[in-house]
Amino acid sequence: MQVHSLGMVHVKCTRFLHIDSALITPSGIAGDRRYMLLDAQGCLISPSKHALYLPLAAWIDEDEARMSLTFPDGRKIEAPLTFGPVATIDHLGIRQVEVTPVLGRWDAELTAFAGRPTRLVRTQAPNGGVDIKPITLVSTASLAEVSRRLGQPVDPRRFRSNLVIEAQQSHIEDSWDGRQLRLGEAILLVRSSVPRCIVTQLDPDTGANNLRSVPALTDYRPKVKIPDGLMPDYATPGFASYAEVVRPGRVRVGDPVELL
Repeated sequence: MQVHSLGMVHVKCTRFLHIDSALITPSGIAGDRRYMLLDAQGCLISPSKHALYLPLAAWIDEDEARMSLTFPDGRKIEAPLTFGPVATIDHLGIRQVEVTPVLGRWDAELTAFAGRPTRLVRTQAPNGGVDIKPITLVSTASLAEVSRRLGQPVDPRRFRSNLVIEAQQSHIEDSWDGRQLRLGEAILLVRSSVPRCIVTQLDPDTGANNLRSVPALTDYRPKVKIPDGLMPDYATPGFASYAEVVRPGRVRVGDPVELL
């Protein structure tokens, strides 16, 4: 097995980005989901509204404190990042997250594009916008199986998994629950499947709801819950797996993957 692809997103809800290598830290891929979008009430943008922001490609250089935002028409804006005072928001009823508002033109640009009030914030903690576990992973064989059932190729970005692992057996990652994986310099502890929602039906470039992925998964995948008793009443078909970081390190596309 080997690492087929790597991905992350600097700003939650925006377009998922492919990368050639990643530094896996204790809290996830460096830079992944450090920034979040809030609505007019100061709440996280709900999954039903993610489609509005998926066409946006956001890149952030933390070292230089700069952000670039590319719009579907090719227009690109870039500017330094400055921050306001710290505030605390609720994250899905799971935990409280400290954030700082990003100052400047960003809120106005995002609001104008989405047609609804939108605020950009940066989490105080690295990877503070990650929902459950630091990493998610899926195998190429699992993606091939869901593509077969849907009768069309499924873009892996729909599942927003950090790691796509080249493997021959569909849903082999289910059998890794509680096992460790070595990939590149890092070691991960694989956890249970990821319960899936409507976001997987959204086109990763346009945000259009144009794939019946949830019904397809419901037809053959068991419902799973979020690990560690979080959101105990939430259960949907599982696809891909969560993982925790045992040993941080650099991972690159093409690195071997070994089950320990």
